[in-house]
Amino acid sequence: MTSDASVGSGGGEAVQRAAAAWLQELEDQRMRRSLSPVPDGVVNLCSNDYLGLVVDQAWQEELRSNLAEPAGAGASRLLGGEHRIYAELEEAFSQFKGTEASLYFSSGYLANEAVVQTLARLDVHFFSDRLNHASIIDGCRLARLDRHRLTLVPHRDIDAFVDALKDSRASRRVILTESIFSMDGDAADLRRLSDVAREYDALLVVDEAHAIGVFGRGGRGWIDEQGLSAQEIVTVNPLGKAWGLQGALVSGPQWFREALINAARPFIYTTGASPWLAGAALWTLRRMPEWDDRRRRVRKLATRLRESLRRGNWDVDEGDCPIVPIIVGSAAAALDLSRHLLEAGFFCRAIRPPTVPEGTCRVRISLTAAVTDAQLERLVDAILGWRPRT
Repeated sequence: MTSDASVGSGGGEAVQRAAAAWLQELEDQRMRRSLSPVPDGVVNLCSNDYLGLVVDQAWQEELRSNLAEPAGAGASRLLGGEHRIYAELEEAFSQFKGTEASLYFSSGYLANEAVVQTLARLDVHFFSDRLNHASIIDGCRLARLDRHRLTLVPHRDIDAFVDALKDSRASRRVILTESIFSMDGDAADLRRLSDVAREYDALLVVDEAHAIGVFGRGGRGWIDEQGLSAQEIVTVNPLGKAWGLQGALVSGPQWFREALINAARPFIYTTGASPWLAGAALWTLRRMPEWDDRRRRVRKLATRLRESLRRGNWDVDEGDCPIVPIIVGSAAAALDLSRHLLEAGFFCRAIRPPTVPEGTCRVRISLTAAVTDAQLERLVDAILGWRPRT
C-alpha cells in the first residue's frame, strides 16, 4: 500500500482497496495519523522525557562510556536469554520501590498486558478506571473479560469504586488504576483507593508510568508521594518517560513475580529485553535520587504554565503535573492549534479519538526540565494568542 492510500500492484488487492477506503475515511474525519520527526529548531513538547535525560548529551555519553552489556538478549529469558544484569536491576529496583520483587519487561505496554492476563488466570473480578491506558484496556480484552468479570468505574470516582465493590459477589478482586493519567495529567487519590482496597480485600494495581522518576522521594513515584507503602501494591513502572529509556519493571510481592514468570505470555513468548537497556536502567536508578533539582524544575514549570493559562481563561486544572492538556473539542481545532504552535516554534501533536473521548480533542503539552523560562513564556503567549482558523 502506498503512502497516499492508493491501490498498488501485487496480491491482496481486495484487502488493499478496503484499507485505502478506511484510510480515506480517517482522512475525511481528520483522524488519520502519520509519523513526523521533530523539526529542527523547535521545542519538543510531545516528549515524556520529564527530567530532560534524553536531550542531556553529557548524560548520554556517560551511559555509553560505562555500559558493556550486549544489545540483544538472544532468546526468551526462559530459554537461554537470561542475563545477570536483569537480576541486578530487579533487585535494586525492588529496594528502591520498597517491594519484595520485580520483573523486567520490554515495555510498559507489555507489562500492563502481562499483569492483567496473569491475574485473570486466578478468576478475579477487575474494577478498572474508565480512562485507564490502552495497554490496560487491551489486557482486559485479551483476557476475554466480560461484564461478569470486569467493571468499568467512572474516572477517579472513589465512591463509584466503593459501590461497585459492595455490589460484587466476587471473592477475588483487583482494582486497576493509573497514578498519573496520561492524557489529562490528573492523579488518582491513592490514599483513599488504598483504604478501599484494604477494606474490601482487593489487590491494588497501579500504573506509575507518568509518576516514576517525577514524584516521590528520589523519584519513587506517586505512591511514595502519597505517603503509602508499596509492599501490598502491584506497580507497573515504565522506564520510557522520566527515565529516558525503554522497558518496564513490575514490582510487588514475590508470589506475583513467580506468577508472571509462569503465566505472562508477553514475558514468556518474546526475546528478553535489551541487556544494554537493563544496564542503562540500573545506572540511571543509582543516579535517580540525585536529581531532585530536575524534579523541582519540571514541576515548577508545570505550575507556572497552568497558572498562566488559568489567568488567560483557559480551563486548566491546578497542580504541578508536567502533562498539561489544552482541550479544544474538535479534531479540526486541535489540528489548528497544533499548527499554530509549530509556527511559534513548539512541536505539540493533536490528540484525537480513540486516544481521548469524542469532543475532548486536545493538544497535550508535556513539559521537561530542559524547557527554559523564556521558552515557557513564549509558549504561554502562543497559546493565549491562538484564534481558531477552522
